[in-house]
Amino acid sequence: PKAAERITQLFGHFACERILLEQTHDYEGLGRRLRLQGDRKVLLSACRRHGLRTPGIWLELLRLLAELPDEEVLDTELEEVIESAIRAGAASEVEIFDLLCKLRPEMPFSKVRKHYERLLKSLHRKAEDEIKTATQLEKQLASMEAELEGLRKGPTVFQPRLCEVCDTQTKPPAVFFRCGHSCHERCLSVHTCPTCAVTANKVSQVRNALVDSRSNHDAFFRQLELDGYQAIHNFLERDILG
Repeated sequence: PKAAERITQLFGHFACERILLEQTHDYEGLGRRLRLQGDRKVLLSACRRHGLRTPGIWLELLRLLAELPDEEVLDTELEEVIESAIRAGAASEVEIFDLLCKLRPEMPFSKVRKHYERLLKSLHRKAEDEIKTATQLEKQLASMEAELEGLRKGPTVFQPRLCEVCDTQTKPPAVFFRCGHSCHERCLSVHTCPTCAVTANKVSQVRNALVDSRSNHDAFFRQLELDGYQAIHNFLERDILG
């Protein structure tokens, strides 16, 4: 195959070389050759056929599109290449932007605007889901605090319960918490209810994440107005939006 490939290169029989590359399953080599030839139509067809098996071929098409004048690149075409490259695992959003910044830093942001608008909407929905989760957890925490307040105001009869750690019947020596949970003394590593501590920590983590997310998103949109590509690249690279 190598000798045949060399012959086709020497004599310029590109059609034969293309068939040979496909027959030998060298799809990345095929992508590079088509990019050098500037044959975007055939390269796009090859990407659609072989892109899942050889994700790197999508990046060859992306490089080709980045070399073309802006007016020759269709927004829908560029969008398909970006989404397909990410879906096939050829590159992440950060790596795509890094490649575009290096190959064509002057490319208008409008060329990939739709794709990243969808990405930001998806992240916004994720943030809304986290807010709902935080609200539910805070309600649970408020209910537990109200129950604790009731326990402080009156006597409580503690009935034998299952240990919150080992899930067996509690026997002396045992610890009964005001929240109503109980544990064997030997099962406790800290002097707090293990069940309630998990919920309280989760509420705290979600609340802190939401505060950080809100400030980071505000900063992101301010920077986006100034820097375009570089803003998204920087924020995705630091995993602020992910």
